[in-house]
Amino acid sequence: MNKTKNYFILSVISLMVIACGREADMPTADTLIFEQTGVRAFSTTKTLSSDIRAATIVVYPTTEDVKDLEFLPLEGTTSAEWQGLLSDLNYADRLATSFTAASDAFEKALDVTQLIFASGRYRDEALKRVEVLDALIANETAKLEDYEIENRIDEIDCYYVDRPDYGEPYMCSLSATAETRSRPKAFYTCEDWARFELVSGQEPETNYTRYTEIKTECDKRSKDLLAYSDESTLKKTNRVSAENVVLDLLLETELVTNVVLAAKVATQEKPDDIGPESVITFSSDFSSVTEFKLYVDFLPGNATKVGYGEYSLSNGAIKNLSLYTTSAGIKKMKFTLVLPDMTIDVDGDLTIDDSVIGARLVDSQTFVKFNNGEERRGVFKIELDVL
Repeated sequence: MNKTKNYFILSVISLMVIACGREADMPTADTLIFEQTGVRAFSTTKTLSSDIRAATIVVYPTTEDVKDLEFLPLEGTTSAEWQGLLSDLNYADRLATSFTAASDAFEKALDVTQLIFASGRYRDEALKRVEVLDALIANETAKLEDYEIENRIDEIDCYYVDRPDYGEPYMCSLSATAETRSRPKAFYTCEDWARFELVSGQEPETNYTRYTEIKTECDKRSKDLLAYSDESTLKKTNRVSAENVVLDLLLETELVTNVVLAAKVATQEKPDDIGPESVITFSSDFSSVTEFKLYVDFLPGNATKVGYGEYSLSNGAIKNLSLYTTSAGIKKMKFTLVLPDMTIDVDGDLTIDDSVIGARLVDSQTFVKFNNGEERRGVFKIELDVL
């Protein structure tokens, strides 16, 4: 394989730094979609959660790794996750959705890189959008509750004939008739009013105009709230799918090469259902790390160990850890992570993002040495909430 091409792939793949949070190094030209703002130097005045929110351990694939890759994700068992992510990307038509052995290895490596990049970018943007949506949901919910109280919607009585079947509305009159029950039913919220419909011929009733006004306003406000809620749910689901797409793609690549390219880490966002999640605890002045545990799982590709295991300071799998600050004022964290198939030397930047992304430790060109002596570059990232 042409070494120049491999070096170019590594250069392009290093643009994944946005997927891994090292946003301060991205280009700043106005015409580039990669422009990022909000990242600043690490601050010792901040309080960080010790629970790791998200983590990434990835080894960069090369043209040699992907040359025999044969993978049609939209036709496989994980197609729903791929479709979910692609449906929410406005540039999905520029991303590869099939990989065949006959494809040019160089182009295929670029396609793999682009998907990894897009996944990371989506996760960041979705997290920020969810924060906005959750604020909108809280605001609209509060306004809806105020409207319900101010308009006394529970004072509009529903005289119904029979209890409806599940999912069907109450068919009501605004006053009692010979066919209705004598005791009315009250609906206290706009959500309840969706279960409340009038039988025909109610126009002469005193409360008819008020009923229709409340019904119209409740429908509108509830529709807006539902739209925000649905979008928030979609973003949260697709954020998980975005990470799984990368793991899926790299696992398939592992099956046709002899290296381990990715691992799952048990975190708050992606917990191990039967075990603990990863943690890191700093001293109060951020001069040392008092606890650091990663619970890492290797999927059944070429890994010698599958299933979550603890890699920590306490058991010696994390060692040589130090915190220091460069002459440029950048806070750094350096350590060696000893995994079953490889040793990873991390020398990452600690940064704070003003948005919901919070604190990050990122090394987008971490040094990876496999047990067979092969050396690669990869990415190591952890994310923490700022309290």
